[in-house]
Amino acid sequence: MQNRNLEGRSYINLVRCSTDQQADTSIPDQLRVLHALGRQLGCIHAGNDTILDGVSGSRPGARSDIEAIIRRKKEKDDFDVLLVQDMSRLTRGGVEHGNKVEFDLYAAGIEVVFANGTAPEGDHAGIVKSVEYYAAQQYAKSISFAVARGQMSAIQEGRMAHCLRPPYGIDRLYLSIDNRPQHVIRNLSDGSQQKIDHQTGTVIETYPRYQKGQPNLRYRKQKSERISLIPGEPCQVAAVRQMFRRCLIDGWGQWRIAKELNDQGLPSPNGKPWGMQTVKIILRNPIYTGVGIANRRSNSIYNMRSADAPTKSTLSRREWATHKQPKVRRRPRAQWLEQPQPALVDYLGPELRDLAKAFHARTLSDAPLAARIKPDKHVDSGFILKGILQSKQGSHRMCGRTQGSKAKPYRYYHISTASRIPTSDRTMRRLVLADPIERAVLSAVRETLLQADDLRPRIESAVREQLSVIERDGSDLKDLLNQKERIAAQIEFVIDELGAIGKDAARSKIHQLEAQLATINERIAKASLSNAGAKVDVVMVVDQIMKRIADMGRKLDNLPSHGIRSLLSILIARLDVDMETRQIELELAMPNWAAFDEKAFEKRMGLDPTLLQTSTVEAQSLSATILAVFDCNQPSKDCYDCPRRAA
Repeated sequence: MQNRNLEGRSYINLVRCSTDQQADTSIPDQLRVLHALGRQLGCIHAGNDTILDGVSGSRPGARSDIEAIIRRKKEKDDFDVLLVQDMSRLTRGGVEHGNKVEFDLYAAGIEVVFANGTAPEGDHAGIVKSVEYYAAQQYAKSISFAVARGQMSAIQEGRMAHCLRPPYGIDRLYLSIDNRPQHVIRNLSDGSQQKIDHQTGTVIETYPRYQKGQPNLRYRKQKSERISLIPGEPCQVAAVRQMFRRCLIDGWGQWRIAKELNDQGLPSPNGKPWGMQTVKIILRNPIYTGVGIANRRSNSIYNMRSADAPTKSTLSRREWATHKQPKVRRRPRAQWLEQPQPALVDYLGPELRDLAKAFHARTLSDAPLAARIKPDKHVDSGFILKGILQSKQGSHRMCGRTQGSKAKPYRYYHISTASRIPTSDRTMRRLVLADPIERAVLSAVRETLLQADDLRPRIESAVREQLSVIERDGSDLKDLLNQKERIAAQIEFVIDELGAIGKDAARSKIHQLEAQLATINERIAKASLSNAGAKVDVVMVVDQIMKRIADMGRKLDNLPSHGIRSLLSILIARLDVDMETRQIELELAMPNWAAFDEKAFEKRMGLDPTLLQTSTVEAQSLSATILAVFDCNQPSKDCYDCPRRAA
């Protein structure tokens, strides 16, 4: 392989170090070998190598580096050779992924060269490479099997705790082989660790937080050591007891508990302000009653821990191929493994322990197997800016609230408690009057649609840009048809895989694929017209668009509330309200599909309530033409003055 003529050609290196390797030693070694190969081949280093620190080659969905390399080739064209140490460094995703990666690179004009010199050439190279990619994947599977078996054995024998990272308020006591206490390891909220004397409580040593590209100096368990979980820092133990007391005795909710902790200035497990989900996780963890449960959930790729021998993972091939990180899947209760922790039995005290056990018995049995997709319950809500209006501080979506009596109700928009951080700061808890802001937004939209003469130059420019895209699609019609076939095959695969779950669940899973297929079909239709030699009169198209904009303005007052909300979700690109001054900023834009496809626009405009949620997603995912921008100018309590400024 090293005999091929690469003299004078430019190269870059691809270096991948997975999470189970020491990055500080592996990456420099790989770079040294690859640079030596580049000099041997007479190549010129183009700089800016692709270095993947802590990226597993067993997850194709997490590999964005190949697309970045191809994009660099198309944009800069400053190299044409990619050096990789060996095939396992390129991927461990198996034969299909390995061949796809090489094919995509060669199609972009990038030649792949492996430093180990085992990659063959000629007609039979694909067969031998397939065997190498298969072997690399099988090696990853064997590692997964050995790790799952070793962890399960260590948990069953008490050499390892049920969790790799101790929960909040809990430390790890390391014991010798004859059960004599050695020291305590405590995880801090800033990511560092402390080694503490188990008798005096003094800090023996501090280990810094691990950072990519730096040596990992955190404490490593020795083979002769065992781990027992014990109560942690006293202030954290008091915080956990406070959470359980507020929940089980005082009847507080998670938001109120998190607010109290934030007001007290206590850092959460990751050092950030407390949130509802963090409180929920702690309250539902039975470890605080002295019981650790292993094998409750899994995000494994190949093998899962099991009592006798590792079992095959339930991860679907589609999720493995497309997702950056596999979703955490809840395992059947029969596969759970309970590990008693005697030192934590009295963690909560006798008053809370029995209440907590009863609470955990309910929450563990009622835990859902999968999250349900909840439809919008307020399709016909009079709050037409729900989910569209957002706060300038934190970009939180706002919803509606009604206060006052039935005879004299007052309508407001506010940030829901599920979105904002629980705190005593009242800024994010302020209410925004609904009527004046809705009147101001509708007035701005109506003005823009009915007095849109200044939009004509920008719309004409957008039309010409779209026509150039159509011409390019016309030349790439064959590729579009191939994309259509691939997406259709993926839809069939998902339907077959989810057939036992039900038609509705399958439909929710393939919604994104159907949207992609609709876009491809639209491009194919336009590309077919281009190939047929159809001439497009730009002036006539612009006239039709201007007429359609005016029609939208006239229909605005006659639409039902859900129709107005859908129309606004399409036209409003940004609607921010400052929670301190209550000033608003409004930016209107028209998605290009709305300008070019009248039937699609009428369908997505919200005349059918079931399409209400899809309109926002589709409008935000496609390119758009800016129509107008408004700024609020010192609003009073009940009125917004929103002058137009240059778009």
